[in-house]
Amino acid sequence: IAEDGNRWISIDYSGQESFIMADIANDTAMINELMYGEKDLHTLTAKLVFPEIPKDMPASEVKKKFHKLRGEAKGYEFAFNYAGNDSTIMRNFGLTPERAKEIYDNYMNGFNGLKRYQDFRKKDWWEKGYIELNPLVGYKAYIYDYAYLKEIQNSFKEPGFWDHYREMKNIDSSSYTVQKVKEFFKRKADSDRQSVNYPIQHTGALCYKVSMINFFEYLRQNNLLFKVLITVTPYDEINCEAPEDIAEEIAQALHSIMLKAGAYFVKKCVLGADISREDNGELPTHWVH
Repeated sequence: IAEDGNRWISIDYSGQESFIMADIANDTAMINELMYGEKDLHTLTAKLVFPEIPKDMPASEVKKKFHKLRGEAKGYEFAFNYAGNDSTIMRNFGLTPERAKEIYDNYMNGFNGLKRYQDFRKKDWWEKGYIELNPLVGYKAYIYDYAYLKEIQNSFKEPGFWDHYREMKNIDSSSYTVQKVKEFFKRKADSDRQSVNYPIQHTGALCYKVSMINFFEYLRQNNLLFKVLITVTPYDEINCEAPEDIAEEIAQALHSIMLKAGAYFVKKCVLGADISREDNGELPTHWVH
């Protein structure tokens, strides 16, 4: 709630993760949907994985007539986007192996740029020992136990290892050898998912960081510090409050700053931002979302 005489300004990026993912993965289908289509990846996903949904049906109709299927598709989408596979949705949604694989194949064939991106990320971190977070700024997330993982992988090359593993798996699944193999692939799968997820989350954080730096400079240069109050800044949303007579001006300035930061990091599609308003179009006196 804004102080008396102030208006609340809340601006958040529109579908930030989807736009960043489409941009980083350079996925043509995603970019076309976000730039020239209905900007509804959930509906597009539903059309890919459920053949009973007509491909030419508008998103508004899909939401009404196939609401449940669209909701299921969102779950698959989130699982696949962060390096899940058919086994993931089979476990999470109680699907048969055949149906889970069909859904996974349909999704990755539809979004083949995403598939190439994920395959590259998984290979890249394993070769380097770190996850490249964003090439424009050079941040890296180092894999803390990379040397240990490589050491375990090398032990698999010892003569007779896999014969011994298969034998022990039948005799005693709790044996050291069996558990070592299980732990290795589980641990590697964790960083596979991180390698896909981290660059997207990090780029989103960079959009916010650059926006906040530039907004602070804007306030400082215009002698507005402590007149405009920076309040809550969760992830892709910046909240502040300003005196009524300058609130609209501040809102437009912050909106422009956020668009500029988004354009620096997301280049293949336009990352927009929304200013929250009352139904009458005015800036509110409290948080509206």
